[in-house]
Amino acid sequence: EAEDAAGVLPDAVTYFRTAIDAYSRVFEAKGPGTPAAELSSVISAYLLLDEKDNALSMAQRALETHPGEANLWSLYADALQRSGRVEDALGALDRLAGVDPAYPGAGLRRGTWLLELGRLTEAAAAVKSTVAADPTQADAAGRLVVAHAYMSGVQPKRWDLALQAFSAAQGIPGMSPEIVRQINFWMGYSIFQGTIPEQEARTLATPQAALQKFHRPKALFGQVGDYPRQVNVNLAEILQAVDQYIEIQEIIIKRGR
Repeated sequence: EAEDAAGVLPDAVTYFRTAIDAYSRVFEAKGPGTPAAELSSVISAYLLLDEKDNALSMAQRALETHPGEANLWSLYADALQRSGRVEDALGALDRLAGVDPAYPGAGLRRGTWLLELGRLTEAAAAVKSTVAADPTQADAAGRLVVAHAYMSGVQPKRWDLALQAFSAAQGIPGMSPEIVRQINFWMGYSIFQGTIPEQEARTLATPQAALQKFHRPKALFGQVGDYPRQVNVNLAEILQAVDQYIEIQEIIIKRGR
């Protein structure tokens, strides 16, 4: 069955339209007496239909009459973020925290949106705070930061950005060994790739600095388990390349002496 432009099946669209119409009529009639769950359903339906402006309008109206409803603040934040108003969405999450500090998923959403804005330090603080309050979120937090590090650092070969993000991920407590192995591998890989062009400078201080940096990934690669095979990476070849660069730096240092 074909989907419409919002990726929603036609039968579902009809259902959402019916729900929106019915609950909107109730809101017009009852105002503050309308159950918050029905208002949430209208906003959610608009978001599923990708009608962001309608979702924002309904959320704003609903919050005027139900300012203490955490789920409405959550949906309002989502509508703002999807509309590209990420700063405003973060403000809505602040209001949500004032209503319900333990609202599920709010901390990781804050981290995601801060990463979207490139505010890594604040994002790391947000996810660490989330994990401190709920240790079961450690792996989700780790995956979030690792994904950002890979997309914004590794893929575009911006090794400094990758290292900053993987370093932030390392600081998340309580992650499973699986996530830690991923961080170790990509951090080691980023250090290795970032050091290759640095060692080409050939100044007097370059070989010693490069030698120290090339030893770091070698140590990290010893703590990656079988993760490289999972991403079709031949770790033995990378280690061989690392050893070759280490040998080159040692020869240059010896000659310099």
